[in-house]
Amino acid sequence: MFNPFRFLKFGVSGVAGFCVSEFTLWVCVRVFGYKELLAVNVLAAFLGVSTGFALNERFTLKREFVSKSGFLNTLLRLFKFQLVYALGNAVSIAIELFLFYVFRFNPVYGNVAGALVAYPVNYVVSMSYVWKVKP
Repeated sequence: MFNPFRFLKFGVSGVAGFCVSEFTLWVCVRVFGYKELLAVNVLAAFLGVSTGFALNERFTLKREFVSKSGFLNTLLRLFKFQLVYALGNAVSIAIELFLFYVFRFNPVYGNVAGALVAYPVNYVVSMSYVWKVKP
């Protein structure tokens, strides 16, 4: 059965991760300029997704998911979560770079577009594949 409260909490965790990603992008562009935009985006995406994972573990699924204890099990779930988000992040980064280099749009627009398109898919796949709970 669809759980709208969990869906909302997943979104809150995602927004927090998005903020971490955007802040990382903003700081790194200020430090390195636009010449390293792809590398900066990869770092920002990794940090943002990792933040979302940590919040989902502690906030979204706190009472619903009994995690297998241990560092390696957590690392495996983080790896799976990063895999789930890899395609969405690749699309988001491609859109962002296209908008920036062709139209000189602010890089945030590509990230927002990718995040909005990927959100429902990321939710269903993450719940099923990473945490093995029904979406």
